[in-house]
Amino acid sequence: MAAQTRSGTEAAQEAETLRNGLADLAAEAADLEQRRDGLAGEIAALEAARGAAESALVEAQESVAAMQAEGQQLSALAAEADNLQGQRDSLVAEIAALEAARGAAESALVEAQDAVAAAQLQAKDLDALATEANDLARQRDGLSAEIAALKAERGAAESGLAELRQAIAAAEEDLRAAQDENAALEAAKAATVTEPPAPAASAAVAPGPATVAPRSLAEVRAALAEAPGLQDASPAALEALQSELVNGACPLDALKASIGTINRQTLVFLIKTMGDC
Repeated sequence: MAAQTRSGTEAAQEAETLRNGLADLAAEAADLEQRRDGLAGEIAALEAARGAAESALVEAQESVAAMQAEGQQLSALAAEADNLQGQRDSLVAEIAALEAARGAAESALVEAQDAVAAAQLQAKDLDALATEANDLARQRDGLSAEIAALKAERGAAESGLAELRQAIAAAEEDLRAAQDENAALEAAKAATVTEPPAPAASAAVAPGPATVAPRSLAEVRAALAEAPGLQDASPAALEALQSELVNGACPLDALKASIGTINRQTLVFLIKTMGDC
């Protein structure tokens, strides 16, 4: 993503350099046009001078002819004619050189205009690349924000998981304590129970489930309303569990008789709330 940002910056700088070069080429083209116009003016002036020289040469030649006829100042007029002829030849050569310079200037102007058009096209391409690079940079920033939000959510989830594990460990510890307490109570009860001698002819009677003193209906309802693990129990099972507990059944026996399965969190909560047998 950092490379994309550098690419966008470099593209923008290159576009700016091309724009500066385009301005220089435009200035050079304008200068060449001015030079061409100046050369055209000079050529026109030289053409006029050549016409004047040719006119003067004609006049001189006519004068020479007249002087030859008259026999007066022939040598001076011939020298002047030769001088005018040399001036005309010089003007013709200078005009040819100026024509060549004008042609070169026009060729240079065409090349400069072509270079300006090419630079304009390249500048448009670089502007498009810079825009694309900026769009990619904005997308990168948006993705970075989303990643940061997801990391924050993951941290919160990990914290919640740690808290849940701690709660599970505490519940298991409570369950172990309740089981230890229940075992101690069972041992104490077994040690204090005395069986009366049974008649010889009577059959042995199997002991029923252990019970305690009946509990109040309000106490049992309050405990069941807060007990965990009973959300999926049917209304009939909950009613049977409530009846067992009100009649003094131990939480373990009440859960077995009404629901059939033992949820450790439910058992621990009921033992802590209403006591074991």
